[in-house]
Amino acid sequence: MAKNLWEKGKESVSHPTRTVKNLICWLACIVVTVALVAGSMISPQISIAQGDVANEDIFYEGAVITYTSQIRTSAARTEAAAQVAQVFRIDNEVLTTAVDELNSIFAFVNSVKNKTDSTEAEAISSVRSRVPGGYNDSVLTYLLGLSDEDVNMLRDELALIITQSMQNGVTSDELPNTLFAISTEIEALNRSDSLTVFLQTVVDSLDLQANKEYDAVATAQEVERVMEEVEPVQVTVQSGEKLVSKGAYVTAEQIEALSALGMLSQSSQILPYLGLIAFVFLLYFLMVRYIRVYKPLQNRRPTDILLIGVVMILTLVLCKVVSLIRVSDQVEVVTQIGFLMPVSA
Repeated sequence: MAKNLWEKGKESVSHPTRTVKNLICWLACIVVTVALVAGSMISPQISIAQGDVANEDIFYEGAVITYTSQIRTSAARTEAAAQVAQVFRIDNEVLTTAVDELNSIFAFVNSVKNKTDSTEAEAISSVRSRVPGGYNDSVLTYLLGLSDEDVNMLRDELALIITQSMQNGVTSDELPNTLFAISTEIEALNRSDSLTVFLQTVVDSLDLQANKEYDAVATAQEVERVMEEVEPVQVTVQSGEKLVSKGAYVTAEQIEALSALGMLSQSSQILPYLGLIAFVFLLYFLMVRYIRVYKPLQNRRPTDILLIGVVMILTLVLCKVVSLIRVSDQVEVVTQIGFLMPVSA
């Protein structure tokens, strides 16, 4: 029985008239299918450039699509880079050297003070040679009469002022204000005027320098890191969304959107069409082979072939109608509409 059906099927295929009718039906189905699918896949072409004035409103009529906007991504990365603060490098050696020099000066004062084989005039001369300045000799007499503990206390107070003023870094522009702040702190110690002058002279002899410098390399690395962390900006375009308004100047961002959607006239449309035709032809070829081998009875009647093609085309039409349904502006909701398509048919 199966063999007879197979032979009949072969005979029907070999019949010239029936073969031509079947071929015409299949070709008609292929053409209609390509037209339906291409209507959603290929957008109308527009000839427009950046800076032109739009003669009419431009809408997108295709399916919902998401593309990566290079312009918005670049803008987001530029904005992120602008928020990066300059990176400075603190040279701790400057402060360490200053404190060491300060300790050396007060250690020298103690050593001179504790000498028993020198006169007061010689001691004053030694200290003045170590710390030259315009202070009075009376302050040196006062210092030489202090105990080691009192001298060290003065040293520690002065070291604390300098350290607190410079430990967080001082740029060359900030240095004058920092030196002024140190002088103010020295005056706030409530020492005698002559001792205040001596302490200020000690600070001047340290020749404090800026210890905070702009690090161009580190700043550039930070900018690069921040820019790399910015995710590419994804733009979702809904069906029926206005891309360009009539009478408005066309921006680079709008040109990018039109190009991504394949709506610019310079966009290549040959490959999408060829790919679509090849895909549809392959599907119908497999269907024809299936019917000729496993359903030879249907293959005998062109009306059955036409009915199969009509069912497939109606399914595509229903899918097209469902895809046009817009129940929300949220992409997450719109994508769920695809589950309503009667693909099981």
